[in-house]
Amino acid sequence: MYISRRFLMTALKSRQNIFTVVYVSVILFFLYYRFVLNEYKVTSLTLKKYIMRHHDASVIQHMNEEQLQVKNILFWTKFWNKTSWYLGSDEAGKELLESLNCPVTNCFFTHNRTYLSNVTQYDAILFHGAQYLKDQSPNERASDQLYVFANLESPYLTVENLTRYKNFYNLTMTYRFDSDIPWFYGRIVEKSTSEIIAPSMNPTWKEPESNFYDPEMHKIVLRKKTAMAWFASNCKSASKREDLVNKLQKFIDVDIYGKCGKLHCEKNSMLCYDMLTTNYSFYLSFENSICRDYITEKLYRPLTEYIIPIVFNSGKMSLYAPPNSYIDANDFDSIEHLVAHLKFLMSNPKEYVKYFWWKKYYDVVIDPASFKIGFCDLCMKLNNPEFMEQKHMYPDIHSWWVDGMC
Repeated sequence: MYISRRFLMTALKSRQNIFTVVYVSVILFFLYYRFVLNEYKVTSLTLKKYIMRHHDASVIQHMNEEQLQVKNILFWTKFWNKTSWYLGSDEAGKELLESLNCPVTNCFFTHNRTYLSNVTQYDAILFHGAQYLKDQSPNERASDQLYVFANLESPYLTVENLTRYKNFYNLTMTYRFDSDIPWFYGRIVEKSTSEIIAPSMNPTWKEPESNFYDPEMHKIVLRKKTAMAWFASNCKSASKREDLVNKLQKFIDVDIYGKCGKLHCEKNSMLCYDMLTTNYSFYLSFENSICRDYITEKLYRPLTEYIIPIVFNSGKMSLYAPPNSYIDANDFDSIEHLVAHLKFLMSNPKEYVKYFWWKKYYDVVIDPASFKIGFCDLCMKLNNPEFMEQKHMYPDIHSWWVDGMC
């Protein structure tokens, strides 16, 4: 609606003309309501455009205003000692999701159980499956409320007996590919497009460059003095990785940091990881559990440095990292064959450098940034009407999480 400057000036100057002042006030209130109070309609339109790009027309027909309202998500437990679940604060919403370039931003995350007047009003409630005890469940539950099993630990490190959780969880948010919301320790991102390439069931990698060479990387390699390092505090693991390390030490030098060795470096200190680039040729990325899809920061942390990770897990590595960016212990018939390959690379720097060809094309995103992406994925699920119309329930979460997985 157009209001001329002369009309406004007349209305403002004519204080005795009550009708004009009232008329102008009504118009101004209408504009305020249209563009400020009613802002959520603009957000709804943006969201609908996103869904129209990602779903077919039949899905759009089922959308309504209720599905476009804010989705409130409650952290019922801590994530270990973090009430914020690594989001940076106990309450997060649009600003966080925008920082992740999330296509939807109408979700609000909180640890405050009294943020809403009743616990049944939350659209979804997250439970940290590795430490949550069923005896601590909410007293009430709405029929359309989603309970989310969130876990980044292996089944071996899940404390609670999950056989007690019959028809309790609606959604899963874990490192497994078959989770409703796959939640990974790290991501590989293409530099030119910022597209997340992996982990993925069908990643498209560039071909390794067989003649790759970088003189600056060559200089880094020449400064390295020791074969390999291992950071570990779980010295009696389900995977028996410590036995593999003991066998390696018979043939090659291994510096062990943490409770499992004599050396010390502050946990999660960037100086420790920088030391890997400076001093070591290889890092032992050995998982504490050999379980389906269980690949942790032990892979992604060293990939941020100029060191080659040696992996020991049950994952299909091509789904997680670029080819020729790691060495898979499972590819060798014996410890001796593995060590022979490592010593060959140490004595041939130009061959060693080829393991970093991918750094021209890809970046590594690690926790907590990678963790946050999972909350964008959760928000997208809650806004997908086709997904939400399905009836989700895990009759036996123990069977899904544990049976035959390790």
